[in-house]
Amino acid sequence: MKKVLFLYTELADYFLACVAALESQADVQVVHWPVNPEAPFALRALSSARLTVKPDKATLSQLVAAFAPDVIFTSGWVDRDYTELCKSYRGRIPVVLLLDNPWEGTFRQQIAALAARPYLHARFSHAWVPGAPQARYAKKLGFAPGTIATGFYVADLHPFMQAFQERPSAAAGPTHRLLYTGRYVHFKGVETLWSVFAELQPRYPHWELWCAGTGALWNQRPHHAAIRHFGFVQPDRLPALAAQCHAFVLPSLKEPWGVVVQEMAAAGLPLLCSRRVGAAAAFVTEGVNGWLFDPTDRASLLAALTQLFDTPAETRQAMGEASHRLAGSITQAQWVETALHMASGQPPMQPR
Repeated sequence: MKKVLFLYTELADYFLACVAALESQADVQVVHWPVNPEAPFALRALSSARLTVKPDKATLSQLVAAFAPDVIFTSGWVDRDYTELCKSYRGRIPVVLLLDNPWEGTFRQQIAALAARPYLHARFSHAWVPGAPQARYAKKLGFAPGTIATGFYVADLHPFMQAFQERPSAAAGPTHRLLYTGRYVHFKGVETLWSVFAELQPRYPHWELWCAGTGALWNQRPHHAAIRHFGFVQPDRLPALAAQCHAFVLPSLKEPWGVVVQEMAAAGLPLLCSRRVGAAAAFVTEGVNGWLFDPTDRASLLAALTQLFDTPAETRQAMGEASHRLAGSITQAQWVETALHMASGQPPMQPR
């Protein structure tokens, strides 16, 4: 049985669901940062995988040496303790960079694509990314196509697929609900969402905006009769919330991927996504199951919301069904297969 080590930053439930699927076929150790208070996930129990809050550098080195991994997966290159460990194992086993930044072609990225190459390739042999925008960045960083895998971020689809079955009755009634779930911070674009929705709501009084999350802007949240704030919602409660809603919106100014987009697609919701949401490339086909908008342009968001609110219920239902079908394009089984291939030194698997 292969030994798989993850040197991780902030844990999320969907990642642990993938680890739970992997642990039946591999011995798994996960080292991670402490839980972020703005996303206080209650971590799911795993039957055999070991979860360890990152210790000091010396203890971390001892832990990894005792585990003797066959492959190391590391979240980015922001944690120097992690990257120095990777450097010591590079050339002995596959050492995989987990990269979620998309290629945007900015001057800073173009410089990084050249300057970071020696540093990265002294530490990492492979890259595993969520989708095509991140794969382009990995190639710019010098990773050969045969060393890059996609499909790293995967939703835990089953509970959201179940929500799709429950949604017609759960969402019945004259009130229509638009769902936002994410942190209450500026880069999520939530302030503009609140403002634009409040502006439109008198024309569409049967619509409500449901917001699940917390963060620095919690005390600045609007108190509006048609905007409900649920606070932080644990992942196991999110499918039931989605089942009561009629569409989903993610207005982020910056969102490298956004697993929540796949989750809401699986739940059968039409999707309104900022053009800066990475997962939109995989799960939003404009006019088929949703709309894209410019998060820096208030009028663009207003137009997208107006399109949604003016769309007949039958059309919205067809769009939700299209979302549901798209959600299955990246799966947990593919994730496990890719991890095991990399642990065996084989070429990375790609989503079918």
